[in-house]
Parts: sequence; C-alpha cells; structure tokens
Amino acid sequence: VSDLVNGVTLNFKSVFNSTDPDVVITVNTDVSSIKSKIEEFINSFNTLYGYLRNNSTSTSGKRGILFGDTTTSSLTNILSTSAYQPLSGFSSDVINSLSKLGITFDVNNGLSISDSSQLESMIQSRIDEVELFFNDTNGFAENLLSKISPYTGANGYIQSAITRINSNL
Repeated sequence: VSDLVNGVTLNFKSVFNSTDPDVVITVNTDVSSIKSKIEEFINSFNTLYGYLRNNSTSTSGKRGILFGDTTTSSLTNILSTSAYQPLSGFSSDVINSLSKLGITFDVNNGLSISDSSQLESMIQSRIDEVELFFNDTNGFAENLLSKISPYTGANGYIQSAITRINSNL
C-alpha cells in the first residue's frame, strides 16, 4: 500500500487476525538523510563559488585565469545574492531564506551550516516548509537555476565566451 501515508510504502506479509495484537507504526522524518542532502548541495554550491572566486582574483601579483571576466563576476554575484536574499513570493513567517535554516554565507568561503541544531529543528518540525523552500517552483533551487541557466549549456554565455576566446587564439 503506497497511497495511505505520503512517502511511505507498507508491505503486508500476512493476513491480520482479530486475535493478533495491535501493530503500531511510527513514521519519523529522517533528519540525518535530509541534512546530508542539504550538505551535498552546500558542497556543490561552494565548489562552483570557490572556483569562480579563486580564479577571478589577483594575489601576490598573479592574476587568476578568470580575472576581469564579466561573466565570472556576474555568476559570482548571482550566487552570493541568492545566498543572502529571502525568496520572493514566500511570506516572512515561513522558511524563505537560508539563514532561517541555520545556513549562512561568507564571501570568502561560500555557504556553511552555522547552526546545525537550527537546521535539524527546522527539518524535524517544519519539513513541509523545508521541502517547499528548496523544491517549489518558486523555491531556492528553481530560482537559482533560472538565474544561472543563461550562462550554461551549448548556447550559454560561458560557451560563447569559450568560443570567442578560442577564435582569438
């Protein structure tokens, strides 16, 4: 039976008799699994952010390979702005920002879980809001994807820049 409890499948192994003791089923939110998925997202975000940031700066007289590149600057700005701003269309009394999940952004390092207990508490007590925040059509993931998608793909700004650079070599 998969339509009795959302996200739960029950497999019955035998016929229940009226003399059998009651069966109690407890369904809990798998906080550690959800937190692990959020940590994976943070690591992916930081990999991209760190690459862009590290390769677009100048230190000790050495310029990064992306130094002065406007596409890189725009992408870095999109990532940092997305990390700070509350989502539009989400009221302030629901989870509408990473900070409400205990996730903060630092310009040098990117995203981090600054308050693990707050994140775990939100996952445990407000799982529907956590899911909406990340997965809704107006949620964080879709919002970020819509902002960076013009840069990606075969016809994106990045590919256009690569083509332009290669033709100038």
